[in-house]
Amino acid sequence: MLADIQKTLLDYELPETMISCGSVPHSWLFKQASFVIHHCGFGTTAATMIYGVPSIPVPHILDQLGFAMQLHEIDVATEPLKSKELSERSIINAIEEMKRTYVEKKKNAESISEKIKSEGGVAAAVKLIEEAMRG
Repeated sequence: MLADIQKTLLDYELPETMISCGSVPHSWLFKQASFVIHHCGFGTTAATMIYGVPSIPVPHILDQLGFAMQLHEIDVATEPLKSKELSERSIINAIEEMKRTYVEKKKNAESISEKIKSEGGVAAAVKLIEEAMRG
């Protein structure tokens, strides 16, 4: 089944206004962006916070909706777009909302990014694992 999906995607012709570049790490891509339109999966949501990038959320399933709502509540994202009602107009409206509120959302996202970076999460995780391994 995965092979069928991959074949379908490989055969898909993109509009002239789009390019395909393959896999690109969040760590590089999000640093290039003013904001990100994404599905609010755990990894993408975490990356927006780590790299201090505001979001336009387009959740599709339960946990994504929860993450999208949380991003909106802490004012680092626009109101989530309903994937079933996604349209050119809804995306334009979200981009216009982002433009109107960008300065505050960017400030909030950068503040959260600084908190995350100051926590030393990887070092703390390694320490806990080493302690657990010692018994």
